[in-house]
Amino acid sequence: MSILDACNICTRIALLISGPCTIGPGQIVGLPLGETMRTFIDINENNNNNRHQKAARKFYDGIEARLSQKHTLDIWAFGLDQYGMVEMKDMAAKSGGIIAMHELFSHFIFDSSFTMHYGAN
Repeated sequence: MSILDACNICTRIALLISGPCTIGPGQIVGLPLGETMRTFIDINENNNNNRHQKAARKFYDGIEARLSQKHTLDIWAFGLDQYGMVEMKDMAAKSGGIIAMHELFSHFIFDSSFTMHYGAN
């Protein structure tokens, strides 16, 4: 982001993700395998299994603020497990980007959607 900001150009960024962030300021679940993934109930009740959400949301909101000035972010996600979309969705939504989710990157629907969106030959 700093390089893009320094160049003073508008860009469209494609973020391809699978699986949760387990380290750093955007983490939504800890690295130890014994730590369970949060569920919808954990998010609604804001219990201990959802302890990373507030910090992660703050981190992704900071990125969203920088994006919405002159960049667009598209999120292409695959997998049925959680990967932090609750925290990341505003980065795409408020920057004019899209969110596309499917079970596999290699599925023809995902592939054709990606190709049609970016106009690749």
